[in-house]
Amino acid sequence: MENQYQSHSSRFQYIILAVAIILFAVMSAFFWDYSIDDSFITFKYAENFADGNGFVFNVGDNPVEGFSNLLWLFILAGFYLIGFSIPLTAKILGLLTMLASGLSWFFYFRKDSRAYLWLAGPLLLICPLTIFWGVSGLELGLHCLLLSLLVQLTLKKSYYGFIPAVLLILNRPEGIAIVGSLFFVLALSDYFNRQLKLKYYMIGFAVAVVTIGLLTLFRYDTFGYPLPNTFYAKTVYKNNGFYEFAIMMLRLLPFGLAFLWAIFESLKNKFRPKELSVVTGLFLVQVIISSSVDPVMNYMFRYLIPFLPLLIILTLFFILKFSNYKIKYIVIASILISFFMISFNLYAMNNSNKKIVHAQQDIIKYLNSKKPNQTVSLIDMGRIPYYTSQNYKDIWGLVDEKVGHRGFNPVSAFLQLSDYFIFVGSLSETGIEFAFWRDKQIASIAQFPSCYKLVKIGAPEGADYHQPGYYYLTFEKNEQAENIVNSFGIEYWQKKARE
Repeated sequence: MENQYQSHSSRFQYIILAVAIILFAVMSAFFWDYSIDDSFITFKYAENFADGNGFVFNVGDNPVEGFSNLLWLFILAGFYLIGFSIPLTAKILGLLTMLASGLSWFFYFRKDSRAYLWLAGPLLLICPLTIFWGVSGLELGLHCLLLSLLVQLTLKKSYYGFIPAVLLILNRPEGIAIVGSLFFVLALSDYFNRQLKLKYYMIGFAVAVVTIGLLTLFRYDTFGYPLPNTFYAKTVYKNNGFYEFAIMMLRLLPFGLAFLWAIFESLKNKFRPKELSVVTGLFLVQVIISSSVDPVMNYMFRYLIPFLPLLIILTLFFILKFSNYKIKYIVIASILISFFMISFNLYAMNNSNKKIVHAQQDIIKYLNSKKPNQTVSLIDMGRIPYYTSQNYKDIWGLVDEKVGHRGFNPVSAFLQLSDYFIFVGSLSETGIEFAFWRDKQIASIAQFPSCYKLVKIGAPEGADYHQPGYYYLTFEKNEQAENIVNSFGIEYWQKKARE
């Protein structure tokens, strides 16, 4: 009878997995057209690297680590060398690695005596956030798979776990903190359970230190600083990120409640059970890291997506605490409802992104009609630079070392006197409504109107750019711009830059 029950249980698990894979495929087709603009920065770097131009955004520039995913860049460059399209490759690999992550958690918990834990894999696959970010072009799917393998293997004290640990450090800058936190929490749990194996942790520590040391030497030798330029450009210590995380947890309420419970439970029981303590600790570390970067970079769980399976697992542990089956089913149902509700947010974002892409395509067509290698200053250093052949100046500072390390200065940005400035915003009766503060600061310089003229508005066909929207306002430098700037003298501009 027991074998028969196990057979039925196993069959049910595989049926749920099959349904999850089918839903994963359906949602992948639905969100297929979505690509986040930032991913094209890595695409451009990967192509330049593969073409032998080094780690540069503009061919001929000094190397700047304007990407934060070295391993992902190498993988995409490899596929590019054998003739594959990088944007297409990134989408396919993103989805495949997300799928592999879900499968890995299903098989990890499939025979676990604790009910419901095996649902971690299927729930990850049917979460719309998984697919939305899987097709985005970013390294999030790969990071999710590496993190999943790292946790699974280290929980088993497998020395093979050091492989994903090394790759995780190479894939994202915060991989260093994640690997270190994992070994720390796991060691604490083993200590309280009197299962501490010093040899395992000493070898793991040595592997991590060697990897970090070699990576740091590589960065110093290639770029001259220890962390990616994007770290300096993105990191802002404000409360906005924590606020956005709290809002997201309200949207995924069952996960938010389970997260708070898991923190309390882990501390109360001295990091027991081990799996709960590890996944809770890692998710908490990433929450702190993600909430400390520019909130623009972290909307809709962006850099927490690789840690989504951990959040799902601690929620399933939360369900195990209830003895009443009705409550358990209510929690599971609430998870599915939260997935359904967040689909509306993603649907709206996808539609908004389509309009932005159409506006970008309009400006790409315009720039490609101009002479190549002209200088263009803008904030959106993604799809537009990737599909054009101009030389770009980064207002945000992701691929610009001076802006990234020293901060943004509107006067310095203006004095570059790029052939074109492309600002984001719309027109109104009172002037221009800017989407970004930095654009507004440059355009507010008194001499800007006499040096630049609005010549093109990149917008979707038929759009009314006098209404609020995300349009590309293109200003072209006139022939008198340099004379106008020089007429004010160096001391004048030096003083303005200090103000």
